[in-house]
Amino acid sequence: MLDPRQTETARANSEARLNAARAAQRKARLEADLAIQNAMREADLAQDRIKLAEAAVNAARLEGERNVRAALEQQRLAEFDLKIASERAERAERELTVARDRLGVQVPADEIVFVPSLPVRVHEVTGSVGASASGALMSVTDNQLSIDSQLPIGAAPRVKPGMKVAIDEQALGIKATGIVETVANAPGTRGVDGYHFYLGVRVDSTPVNLAGFSVRLTIPIETSKGTVTAVPTSAVSLAVDGTSRVLLDRGGSFEYVTVQPGLSAGGYVEVTAPDGKLAPGQLVVVGYKGPEPEGPR
Repeated sequence: MLDPRQTETARANSEARLNAARAAQRKARLEADLAIQNAMREADLAQDRIKLAEAAVNAARLEGERNVRAALEQQRLAEFDLKIASERAERAERELTVARDRLGVQVPADEIVFVPSLPVRVHEVTGSVGASASGALMSVTDNQLSIDSQLPIGAAPRVKPGMKVAIDEQALGIKATGIVETVANAPGTRGVDGYHFYLGVRVDSTPVNLAGFSVRLTIPIETSKGTVTAVPTSAVSLAVDGTSRVLLDRGGSFEYVTVQPGLSAGGYVEVTAPDGKLAPGQLVVVGYKGPEPEGPR
């Protein structure tokens, strides 16, 4: 048999399910509206954050520009202060110079001699108190010992100022050192003959006073580092144009050959002939004796 209430119950269930579906729809709609509202609020907040960030960037830019302007202004002020200080210093220096000119002792420049190094020894006084000053008034000497010597023509080009010199006196066993101070530019100057160059040597400090001694000077010079052509030192002479030369003996006929001197040791000097006219085994003249004058008959 059918239950007469079954239709009513089904209708109620359907209505209940319909109401539940409507409630779920309303809930979904509300949640969607709420999500949309939250998204809109987040978008508004993001816009606000963007505006704040842009404002911060602008503020930083303005601050940087202000700092740059302030730095430039400080630089201009510093340059102005430097200019003022320089002008004051120059003015003070001018005033000091004027004051020194007014207060200092003024004498002609040629009546004062400044000694570059001390100590010195007064050698002679030629002036006197109260007398007229004319010529030299006093002469002084220093305590630096120097040696005057000479170099053969062949060795002179190899010796330069500043080279070390070994000094010794064999009989007394004295040894010292020095430095080449002067090498003449031409032979025959400062008291030496035309076949030698003047050599000045400054002596280093020594425990023995070498003044008045005749000593031997040795100047170390680099080696030739190989076989070279050498002639006796006396075979090298100086031409009128200042070049060095040797006189070749070609079986009774003589010929001058221009040479370039090199190292010198043991009475021989290295020579190089630019034109190739000099070779080992050739005879060179080391002295020349003219014919004997004929006596009366």
